Amino acid sequence: LCSDGIKRNNENELSSFHVIGICDGFLVLMDGKGETREDLKLPDGDLGKDIEKKLASGEEFLVTVIKAIDEEHITLIKSTSFQ
Repeated sequence: LCSDGIKRNNENELSSFHVIGICDGFLVLMDGKGETREDLKLPDGDLGKDIEKKLASGEEFLVTVIKAIDEEHITLIKSTSFQ
């Protein structure tokens, strides 16, 4: 319970998505149910560059998205290959 009397959920949600492309600076992501979304921007910096490189090479991979309050951010890249 916060000091203003409103109960807040401080838990962060983590979700994983397959990256299937980039369109106008936004990632095209697919969840485990096959549903797509295109509302997360390609991250700046090394993380965004790594995503672009993996897509260009044809590598299959997941990104982890953290949701806290009303914001979502890509935090991690996970390879799906077992080489």
